[in-house]
Amino acid sequence: MFQWLNDRTGAVTAWKAFWYWTVPATKCIFRQLPIMIIFGFLLQGITGIVMWAHYSPSSQTAWESVFFFQYKIPMGWLIRGIHHYSAQLLVGILMFYVILAIFRRSYRKPREFVFWGSLVLLLIALCSCLTGDLMSWSLSGYSATLVRVRFLQMIPVIGDSLFKLVLGGPGPGFGTYTLTRFTVLHIMLFGGGFFLFLILWRFFDFRARKMEVALNAAQAAYDAEMGRQPEAKTCCCSSTKLTYFWSCQLLWSMFACLVFLAATLALVFQHDLTNTVNRDLPIEASRGASLMSPADPASSFDAARPEWSFRALYHFSNMFPANQKFTAIFIIPPIIALFFFAIPIIGKIGLGHWLNMAVTFVLLVAFLVMTYLSYQHDFKDPDFVAAVQDARNLSHRAVELALAPTGIPPTGALTLMQNDPNVQGPILFARHCATCHSFEPITEEDKIADFRPYKHAAEQDPNNAWRPTAPNLYNPIRAKWISGFLNKETLMSDHYFGNTAFKNEQMSKYLAETYPEFVATMKDEAMQELFKEEFELDSPEQGMDLIVQMLLDEAKRESPCGMKGNLPEGVDEKQYKILTEAGYGCFGTGCHAFYKAGKIGSAPDLTGYMSREWLFGAIANIADTKYYGNKNDKMPVYYVEGSDDSILTKHEVDLLTDWLRGTWYRPAPPIIVEETVENAETVVEKAAETAN
Repeated sequence: MFQWLNDRTGAVTAWKAFWYWTVPATKCIFRQLPIMIIFGFLLQGITGIVMWAHYSPSSQTAWESVFFFQYKIPMGWLIRGIHHYSAQLLVGILMFYVILAIFRRSYRKPREFVFWGSLVLLLIALCSCLTGDLMSWSLSGYSATLVRVRFLQMIPVIGDSLFKLVLGGPGPGFGTYTLTRFTVLHIMLFGGGFFLFLILWRFFDFRARKMEVALNAAQAAYDAEMGRQPEAKTCCCSSTKLTYFWSCQLLWSMFACLVFLAATLALVFQHDLTNTVNRDLPIEASRGASLMSPADPASSFDAARPEWSFRALYHFSNMFPANQKFTAIFIIPPIIALFFFAIPIIGKIGLGHWLNMAVTFVLLVAFLVMTYLSYQHDFKDPDFVAAVQDARNLSHRAVELALAPTGIPPTGALTLMQNDPNVQGPILFARHCATCHSFEPITEEDKIADFRPYKHAAEQDPNNAWRPTAPNLYNPIRAKWISGFLNKETLMSDHYFGNTAFKNEQMSKYLAETYPEFVATMKDEAMQELFKEEFELDSPEQGMDLIVQMLLDEAKRESPCGMKGNLPEGVDEKQYKILTEAGYGCFGTGCHAFYKAGKIGSAPDLTGYMSREWLFGAIANIADTKYYGNKNDKMPVYYVEGSDDSILTKHEVDLLTDWLRGTWYRPAPPIIVEETVENAETVVEKAAETAN
């Protein structure tokens, strides 16, 4: 039966050949590198197929499918991390293999095609990394890939056509068609191409090894017959002695694969090893390959950088002016590549091998130096560091929103970012408000993690005398910020009215003259007694604190409360009476209106002060009679309903309003296991003490 099967399929013969497979009896590391390359490709293939089964290549689903795989699929972060970092290691090992082949002279007869095959594999691996960068549709991958693809337009005659071919759509940015093309390139062309050339490469190596062993054996016999010392071997790893692969050579191969896997896992768990895990997000955010926020074609990320293997080329191209970048990208690198392909031919010349080693050494040093300089330049560039930190914060927020109970809408994760006050608020503020308003904590105690300070570009220049000409809007929904308007020193500071047209207006005069006179009258014992009996206040300062508290209660509302008779529903009657009748001069017969008390026009109406409705109206049209009217100080009208000339849309004013009020989605704080255990132990200890 076995003979019948073997006659028709050759399976038995093939199995015997496989079982008695022989390899050179050497422990040289150069012989283990191919095993590591094959193992790396297998990791790429297996993890890539699993990821492909969950991937949806479109501008509204690519990032979302990668996010789902990273955070929702069990061990998805591990699979994606192995796929990403094994690709980087595969490039590194192929580079190492090529360099060793040059310095160890293993590109010479009969191994020319083996050397050329390794070069082709290296080029395919690099192209695979480039195309894979876009497939996550993240901010960094999108921006970096778009910059690289635009370089195609530098090519004369065919450059624009190539760019449009890659783009796939009308442009000017990437879209769904681009992702489809890159998916085909990444999986079919470069993935399949690597597999085919890997087989060819091993076939060439098998053929070369048989010739090599035969040549070395024949040469050794001839030298022995002639009584001469044996010549140097064609390859340092050549050996006339063979051994079965399924012996100790298998163990060495397994060890090489384990080294590759260990290095990959070390990169996957690098944040655990360096204790830099992000405790505010699920552990999937700190393990495996990082996932930045979704790409936004309407914005750019100037801090996007290529992977380590392209850093030297990136730095090299930046050394050239814009009109010479074509030479740096499309002339010099191909010449270097042609040199490497010509190495086996150059090596046949008398001093060719020494020339090959010298040029390779110079190029290797240049590669290392330029890679180092590229990273060093970025680490020392404050703009780059700030941009990276902003991108990390944006990515942090994208994960928070995507993991929210509402999840990702059908329109995609980018919609979450576009409708989030915490993301869009700072952008709108920087674009429309930061020219006049500052946004930073007045004291260290005012700092809040949610409110990241914004520094105007002029503020960052120590030689610039820029000063805010409008109040500091950092976290206004708090008693301390409101009370700053009721204190002369703070009111006249840069954080309030110090640089505005209201510096010497009614409010400052009230705090300088009217209020001190009112406090002075309260020093009379009779007045104190009457004040306490009528309003239950021990001092005017106590009444001022109640005013601040009432305004803070208004600020916490969505809109002003309704009226119940002559009193605002929900407003404390005692506080309302103090506000309008105690003689503070703010309401009633004073400047400000508050519900039915006072009149509109002389100063802003404080009905619903700093509530969402009030703040929205103030941002939209501060010149309305409800606010400052014709006394408005430079602030433009940003939005008028029904007008086509509005600077902002209603949606943008909504976002800016919610951001200033700090009303955006916040996830529940993570449970720290260590603290939970400590708290549990404390409870147990207290229970034991009570029992005793």
